[in-house]
Amino acid sequence: MAAFYIASTAKVFWQLGQEVIELGKPLILQCTILGLDYIPKDKSRQWTGEINNRLFTFNGVSTCPSNYTEILEPPKTFKIYFNSTSIYNLNCPYSCRVGTMFDEKFLTVNESNFVYMPTARTTKLIESYNGSYMLNFNIEKVYPKPTCHITVGEVMSLLYFY
Repeated sequence: MAAFYIASTAKVFWQLGQEVIELGKPLILQCTILGLDYIPKDKSRQWTGEINNRLFTFNGVSTCPSNYTEILEPPKTFKIYFNSTSIYNLNCPYSCRVGTMFDEKFLTVNESNFVYMPTARTTKLIESYNGSYMLNFNIEKVYPKPTCHITVGEVMSLLYFY
């Protein structure tokens, strides 16, 4: 009976494994088993998610090793490591599973956990003939709407986005 009691009180829980999500940078989701001292070796581990509830990893084997891998951190944690975050990784469901226990929820981006900075590829600064400057940058799928300041010499200006 004791084994049944332990199994019934155990559960898994996943959370973001880093403070900030950045497009183009690695993304880590962390799964931890609660109520047990370790992940039982006779129970399978897996990560699934995104729009089509795709299988990412099963017992440490990745379905696409060039894009994501599992990191096992004994005794109670395993993570999925995405090599490069894309918009397709965001605002969609993920699930971590140990045996029949699972935790499924949305990876939601918000003002406190998401950063998307302009890059050299998306930014262009042009100086016109009369000494004024035009700053042009293109950022798609931005959340939240950015508040930007530009400083030229001693003058700081607020930039507005529409």
